[in-house]
Amino acid sequence: MTKFHQFVTFFNYIMENEEKTLKKAEIKRLPIIALIGRPSVGKSSIFNRMLGKNLVLTDQSIGVTRDRIMENFSWNRIEFTIMDTGGIAPEVGPIQNQVSIQSEIALGVADVILFVVDAKTGPTKEDIYVSKLIRSAGKRVILVANKADNKDFSDFNFYSLGFAEPFYCSATTGRNIADLLDVVTDKLKEIQSEEVSELIGDLDEWIPRITIAGRPNVGKSSLLNALIGESRSTVSELPGTTRDAIDTSVLYAEKSYVLVDTAGIKKRYKYKEQLEFVTVKRAEQAIHRSDLVLFVVDASTGVTSEDQQLARFIADEGKACVTILNKTDLVSERAELLDKVHYELRFIDYADTILVSALTKKSLSKVFPLAVKALQNYNTRITTGKLNRWISDAVDYQSPNVHKGKLLKIYYGTQTMVKPPTFELFVNEPEAASSTYVRFLENSLRRQFGFEGTPTRIRLRLSQ
Repeated sequence: MTKFHQFVTFFNYIMENEEKTLKKAEIKRLPIIALIGRPSVGKSSIFNRMLGKNLVLTDQSIGVTRDRIMENFSWNRIEFTIMDTGGIAPEVGPIQNQVSIQSEIALGVADVILFVVDAKTGPTKEDIYVSKLIRSAGKRVILVANKADNKDFSDFNFYSLGFAEPFYCSATTGRNIADLLDVVTDKLKEIQSEEVSELIGDLDEWIPRITIAGRPNVGKSSLLNALIGESRSTVSELPGTTRDAIDTSVLYAEKSYVLVDTAGIKKRYKYKEQLEFVTVKRAEQAIHRSDLVLFVVDASTGVTSEDQQLARFIADEGKACVTILNKTDLVSERAELLDKVHYELRFIDYADTILVSALTKKSLSKVFPLAVKALQNYNTRITTGKLNRWISDAVDYQSPNVHKGKLLKIYYGTQTMVKPPTFELFVNEPEAASSTYVRFLENSLRRQFGFEGTPTRIRLRLSQ
């Protein structure tokens, strides 16, 4: 097995493991607190001390922890997930590279970062290296100076790391660990307060993120350059020129947007180098953080299995979408192409489809209006009165059939979320709803309220 295949196997393992470990947190929507730092500063000891049990092996030797470990926890009546990670270090080596990659992934999913340093040694070059990574993540950070067993080691200048006064504690003796948890929950309360403010904000205060995604060499960077009228991204005839997500701020109709160009997304078995593998994962993370995806497909080659895989990913992430068939200057039978694309990309049948050419600028003026309409629908809220009138009309038009020996009765509904619009229908028995009838309700909802460009979610809930 080559080194790269070993890396891919490892990376796939930690990504799959991340799905399993995050599943419980996602169900409850728990915020994540990540312990980040160089090796041997006591991250796992703090983790164990907070939980009050030895879940992670600790030792005096450097770099014992190699996997990320997550546990749900409650403090001050606030639930959250604590994540322990391996140490981040600049040293080059197959194992340390893998451990550092895990920790850097943790930076992406964490809501609050506990940046752990050694109070006895003061800031080191490795700490400075980690601090730069943490600052680039743009998350809330608490600088934690561990191993302060007897006194506050204030002789050291931790301000050189670019954060506020460190919080001194000792995982060994338990000194100030409870106070540290108080600080953590205070940070989480700040996040909850900001989320409430964001929910009550209107569309004008929201700066949407639009990610341009597609497989390699379909013309994503050319499309970005054509849309913004300048060569902001490097364009080349070689596939895969873009190696990282690139943010570009744009103003359209006096409204701000952020355009994100990404590296091409391939099937896993086609990765040929470690760098390409990581950049693809960053592209998927960019989609995860976006509000809308401009999904670029090469019209000259048609829809491939990689395009279908990406379409499924966009739908699963619940993102608004506009499908862009680029390079249409190379296609003659366009009507036939559209029919075929609509069938093969049925996973995102809610997305509008447009034929363009980034090279000749044909139809590019239609891209942003479609994107804006999709974003407005993505953020649309339907009043409870209108929603329940629709439920009555939909049931009158097509009554539920008996499913699993039960007949579905829908009592009332309400919209619980936007981005994407999500609705809860209170029923007599959720299991009485067949997938076919739920699909009918989704299609009827879309026709009634015009949710072009955005997915919708219908959840059935037992009426109490």
